[in-house]
Amino acid sequence: MGIRTTRRIAAPITLVTGLVIALAACSGGGPRAGDDDPSKDAGATDDYTPGPLEKMWTEAYGSFDMVDSNAQQNRVEQLVAECMSEQGFEYTPVDYSQMDDGFSPEPIEGDGPQWGTEEYAKELGYGITTWEDTGETAEPMPIEGESDWSDPNMEYVDSLSESAQQAYYEALSGPQPTEEEMESGDWEYDPENAGCYGKASDEVWNAGGNIWEDEKYQGLLDEMNLIYTSAENDPKIVAARSEWTGCMTDAGYPGLADQSAAQEIIYTEMQEYWENGTEPDEATMTGIRDRERALATADFQCAEKSRINEIQTEVQHSIEQDFIDSHKAELEELMAAVKEQQEAAAAG
Repeated sequence: MGIRTTRRIAAPITLVTGLVIALAACSGGGPRAGDDDPSKDAGATDDYTPGPLEKMWTEAYGSFDMVDSNAQQNRVEQLVAECMSEQGFEYTPVDYSQMDDGFSPEPIEGDGPQWGTEEYAKELGYGITTWEDTGETAEPMPIEGESDWSDPNMEYVDSLSESAQQAYYEALSGPQPTEEEMESGDWEYDPENAGCYGKASDEVWNAGGNIWEDEKYQGLLDEMNLIYTSAENDPKIVAARSEWTGCMTDAGYPGLADQSAAQEIIYTEMQEYWENGTEPDEATMTGIRDRERALATADFQCAEKSRINEIQTEVQHSIEQDFIDSHKAELEELMAAVKEQQEAAAAG
């Protein structure tokens, strides 16, 4: 993915705390449009505007409320404590709201270059090997200050024997998948087989029913996911990608099929060190960082020249609107179900 690739709605996935629509956010950040200009769409930035489907999901899920979220999590913790007691273990409900003082839901605007700009690419590349230099300007969610939070269960767990600790964690989270199961891709998360935490999370977060497992909506969701796959083969995107590839070849980086392949060059260089838990010597790391900066800069400039990000956005928005127009009644029913599920979870 390039330095300014467009965001897109990923396939719905079931998590411990219920289903979340994941948005792959690799585009530039910048100030939020709408803060000072009410005429702009909420959620838009200078170089990114959410598509019509994303707007529907956002409206259905509602705005994030830390207080409500903490209240739901507290209900989960209480149910976990009751379940663990039934299993013969002690468990103190964890108050995760204590972590809020060190949490910032918004990107911190530092003095350095901002993610998604050419300046960022020139100074920090993709932020893969230069993360120590990113300070407050890196894309990952920032943490302000330090929290005094600690898990109140650790003292009890440490007092248990090794075998008892294993039994404790299995009761808490269920049996963990083997390495073979994870590599095969056959393993799927099942709250009924995820210990006390899985059952409690499912009871609270899916209080209104898990619509993502409802066969009624599976056909619509499957078809929705396919539209993003088909977009990759859209003639406009194919042409823009080809122009980007040609530009990167001229810049000294031949054979790259897409922007994700550019970043993969750096990940490949670092993979051996990461797998072995080692770090390159200073001279080697300096060389890798210099190559990352040069590569990211070329990527950014070629993306600008080919307009690949703008074209991807245009195509994505178009196919989303076509999908909405073709499935209006079904989508309205689905979004109503999402809202109902959210309200039921909040009410407890």
